[in-house]
Amino acid sequence: MVLTPTQKKHAVTLIESGKKQDAVRFFRQTLNITDEQALVLTEKLKKEVAAIPPATKFMAFNDDPQINAGTQKSRGGQTLFLALGIFIMAAAVYLVVSNYQFEQRSVIVQGKVIGYESYTDREDNGSTTTMHTPVFQYEYKGETYNYKSKSSSAGQDYIIDEPIDIFVNPDDPADIIIDTLWGKWLLPILLGFMGAVFTMMGFLRFRVS
Repeated sequence: MVLTPTQKKHAVTLIESGKKQDAVRFFRQTLNITDEQALVLTEKLKKEVAAIPPATKFMAFNDDPQINAGTQKSRGGQTLFLALGIFIMAAAVYLVVSNYQFEQRSVIVQGKVIGYESYTDREDNGSTTTMHTPVFQYEYKGETYNYKSKSSSAGQDYIIDEPIDIFVNPDDPADIIIDTLWGKWLLPILLGFMGAVFTMMGFLRFRVS
Protein backbone atom coordinates (compact mmCIF):
# COMPACT_ATOMS: atom_id res chain seq x y z
CA MET A 1 0.00 0.00 0.00
CA VAL A 2 2.32 2.68 -1.29
CA LEU A 3 1.04 6.08 -2.42
CA THR A 4 2.76 8.25 -4.96
CA PRO A 5 3.59 11.80 -3.84
CA THR A 6 0.72 13.14 -5.96
CA GLN A 7 -1.78 10.67 -4.47
CA LYS A 8 -0.60 11.45 -0.95
CA LYS A 9 -0.95 15.17 -1.56
CA HIS A 10 -4.52 14.67 -2.80
CA ALA A 11 -5.37 12.59 0.26
CA VAL A 12 -3.91 15.26 2.55
CA THR A 13 -6.03 17.90 0.81
CA LEU A 14 -9.17 15.82 1.45
CA ILE A 15 -8.27 15.30 5.12
CA GLU A 16 -7.47 18.98 5.72
CA SER A 17 -10.79 19.91 4.09
CA GLY A 18 -12.65 17.70 6.58
CA LYS A 19 -13.63 15.16 3.90
CA LYS A 20 -12.63 12.06 5.82
CA GLN A 21 -15.08 9.73 4.05
CA ASP A 22 -13.86 10.95 0.66
CA ALA A 23 -10.31 10.17 1.76
CA VAL A 24 -11.36 6.67 2.82
CA ARG A 25 -13.07 6.14 -0.53
CA PHE A 26 -10.04 7.47 -2.37
CA PHE A 27 -7.72 5.04 -0.57
CA ARG A 28 -10.05 2.12 -1.17
CA GLN A 29 -10.34 2.77 -4.89
CA THR A 30 -6.73 3.77 -5.48
CA LEU A 31 -5.08 0.97 -3.51
CA ASN A 32 -7.80 -1.66 -3.96
CA ILE A 33 -8.11 -2.28 -0.24
CA THR A 34 -10.99 -2.88 2.18
CA ASP A 35 -12.96 -0.16 3.96
CA GLU A 36 -11.28 -1.08 7.24
CA GLN A 37 -7.80 -0.81 5.75
CA ALA A 38 -8.69 2.50 4.07
CA LEU A 39 -10.02 3.86 7.38
CA VAL A 40 -6.85 2.84 9.23
CA LEU A 41 -4.71 4.47 6.54
CA THR A 42 -6.81 7.64 6.68
CA GLU A 43 -6.48 7.91 10.46
CA LYS A 44 -2.73 7.32 10.21
CA LEU A 45 -2.31 10.06 7.61
CA LYS A 46 -4.55 12.40 9.62
CA LYS A 47 -2.27 12.03 12.65
CA GLU A 48 0.77 12.53 10.45
CA VAL A 49 -0.65 15.78 9.04
CA ALA A 50 -1.60 17.07 12.48
CA ALA A 51 1.94 16.49 13.77
CA ILE A 52 3.62 18.59 11.05
CA PRO A 53 4.12 22.32 11.87
CA PRO A 54 2.15 24.63 9.51
CA ALA A 55 5.35 26.35 8.37
CA THR A 56 6.72 23.08 6.90
CA LYS A 57 3.51 21.35 5.87
CA PHE A 58 3.57 22.77 2.34
CA MET A 59 7.10 21.52 1.72
CA ALA A 60 6.39 18.11 3.27
CA PHE A 61 3.57 17.23 0.87
CA ASN A 62 4.59 19.13 -2.27
CA ASP A 63 6.40 17.05 -4.86
CA ASP A 64 7.12 19.90 -7.30
CA PRO A 65 10.89 20.57 -7.08
CA GLN A 66 10.52 23.98 -8.75
CA ILE A 67 7.98 25.11 -6.16
CA ASN A 68 10.08 23.75 -3.32
CA ALA A 69 13.21 25.42 -4.68
CA GLY A 70 11.32 28.70 -5.04
CA THR A 71 10.03 28.42 -1.47
CA GLN A 72 13.52 27.74 -0.13
CA LYS A 73 14.87 30.70 -2.12
CA SER A 74 12.12 32.94 -0.71
CA ARG A 75 12.94 31.86 2.84
CA GLY A 76 16.60 32.51 2.14
CA GLY A 77 15.70 36.05 1.08
CA GLN A 78 13.65 36.56 4.24
CA THR A 79 16.53 35.41 6.41
CA LEU A 80 19.00 37.60 4.53
CA PHE A 81 16.89 40.75 4.89
CA LEU A 82 16.21 40.11 8.58
CA ALA A 83 19.85 39.32 9.36
CA LEU A 84 21.11 42.35 7.44
CA GLY A 85 18.55 44.62 9.08
CA ILE A 86 19.40 43.42 12.57
CA PHE A 87 23.13 43.75 11.87
CA ILE A 88 22.77 47.34 10.62
CA MET A 89 20.56 48.34 13.56
CA ALA A 90 23.09 46.81 15.95
CA ALA A 91 25.80 48.91 14.28
CA ALA A 92 23.64 52.03 14.78
CA VAL A 93 23.18 51.23 18.47
CA TYR A 94 26.93 50.65 18.81
CA LEU A 95 27.65 54.09 17.32
CA VAL A 96 25.17 55.78 19.66
CA VAL A 97 26.78 54.14 22.69
CA SER A 98 30.28 54.85 21.35
CA ASN A 99 29.48 58.55 20.80
CA TYR A 100 28.01 58.84 24.27
CA GLN A 101 31.09 57.24 25.86
CA PHE A 102 33.34 59.49 23.77
CA GLU A 103 31.56 62.59 25.05
CA GLN A 104 31.91 61.41 28.65
CA ARG A 105 35.70 61.19 28.44
CA SER A 106 36.30 64.11 26.04
CA VAL A 107 37.18 67.76 26.60
CA ILE A 108 35.02 70.48 25.07
CA VAL A 109 36.84 73.25 23.23
CA GLN A 110 35.55 76.02 21.03
CA GLY A 111 36.51 75.86 17.38
CA LYS A 112 35.34 77.54 14.21
CA VAL A 113 34.62 76.91 10.54
CA ILE A 114 37.53 78.18 8.44
CA GLY A 115 36.31 77.19 4.99
CA TYR A 116 34.98 74.54 2.63
CA GLU A 117 36.43 72.00 0.26
CA SER A 118 34.15 71.59 -2.75
CA TYR A 119 33.83 68.88 -5.36
CA THR A 120 31.42 67.94 -8.14
CA ASP A 121 29.18 64.93 -7.66
CA ARG A 122 27.96 63.43 -10.94
CA GLU A 123 24.67 61.52 -10.96
CA ASP A 124 23.87 58.51 -13.15
CA ASN A 125 21.55 60.64 -15.31
CA GLY A 126 24.40 63.03 -16.13
CA SER A 127 23.39 65.86 -13.80
CA THR A 128 25.96 67.33 -11.43
CA THR A 129 25.83 68.79 -7.94
CA THR A 130 28.50 70.82 -6.19
CA MET A 131 29.09 69.36 -2.72
CA HIS A 132 30.72 71.30 0.11
CA THR A 133 32.74 69.76 2.95
CA PRO A 134 33.32 72.06 5.96
CA VAL A 135 36.77 72.38 7.49
CA PHE A 136 37.00 73.14 11.22
CA GLN A 137 39.85 74.57 13.22
CA TYR A 138 40.41 74.33 16.97
CA GLU A 139 43.15 74.60 19.55
CA TYR A 140 44.03 72.15 22.28
CA LYS A 141 46.88 72.65 24.77
CA GLY A 142 48.45 75.36 22.65
CA GLU A 143 48.40 73.44 19.37
CA THR A 144 46.17 74.21 16.38
CA TYR A 145 44.36 71.43 14.55
CA ASN A 146 42.33 71.36 11.34
CA TYR A 147 39.58 68.82 10.83
CA LYS A 148 37.80 68.04 7.57
CA SER A 149 34.25 66.84 8.12
CA LYS A 150 33.33 63.32 7.05
CA SER A 151 30.01 64.53 5.64
CA SER A 152 29.25 66.92 2.79
CA SER A 153 26.14 68.73 1.63
CA ALA A 154 24.92 70.69 -1.37
CA GLY A 155 24.75 73.84 0.73
CA GLN A 156 27.21 75.60 2.97
CA ASP A 157 25.62 74.89 6.32
CA TYR A 158 28.02 76.96 8.42
CA ILE A 159 29.12 80.57 8.32
CA ILE A 160 32.87 81.15 8.00
CA ASP A 161 34.41 81.86 11.43
CA GLU A 162 31.22 80.62 13.08
CA PRO A 163 32.15 79.38 16.59
CA ILE A 164 31.22 75.81 17.38
CA ASP A 165 31.81 73.43 20.29
CA ILE A 166 34.02 70.43 19.63
CA PHE A 167 34.52 67.28 21.71
CA VAL A 168 38.23 66.41 21.77
CA ASN A 169 39.73 63.09 22.79
CA PRO A 170 42.43 64.09 25.35
CA ASP A 171 44.48 60.99 24.42
CA ASP A 172 44.36 61.83 20.71
CA PRO A 173 43.52 65.52 20.04
CA ALA A 174 43.01 64.79 16.33
CA ASP A 175 40.09 62.52 17.28
CA ILE A 176 37.03 64.75 17.66
CA ILE A 177 33.26 64.95 17.34
CA ILE A 178 31.57 68.15 16.20
CA ASP A 179 28.84 69.17 18.64
CA THR A 180 25.99 69.38 16.13
CA LEU A 181 23.04 67.13 15.39
CA TRP A 182 24.53 65.90 12.12
CA GLY A 183 28.05 65.80 13.45
CA LYS A 184 27.11 63.40 16.21
CA TRP A 185 24.08 61.53 14.94
CA LEU A 186 24.06 61.57 11.11
CA LEU A 187 25.60 58.12 10.68
CA PRO A 188 23.62 56.42 13.50
CA ILE A 189 20.39 57.91 12.11
CA LEU A 190 21.15 56.69 8.58
CA LEU A 191 22.13 53.23 9.79
CA GLY A 192 19.11 53.00 12.06
CA PHE A 193 16.79 53.93 9.19
CA MET A 194 18.42 51.44 6.81
CA GLY A 195 18.32 48.70 9.43
CA ALA A 196 14.63 49.33 10.11
CA VAL A 197 13.84 49.19 6.37
CA PHE A 198 15.68 45.89 5.83
CA THR A 199 14.15 44.36 8.96
CA MET A 200 10.65 45.42 7.90
CA MET A 201 11.19 44.04 4.38
CA GLY A 202 12.29 40.70 5.81
CA PHE A 203 9.34 40.61 8.20
CA LEU A 204 6.84 41.48 5.44
CA ARG A 205 8.30 38.82 3.14
CA PHE A 206 7.95 36.31 5.96
CA ARG A 207 4.31 37.28 6.55
CA VAL A 208 3.46 37.15 2.84
CA SER A 209 5.06 33.75 2.38
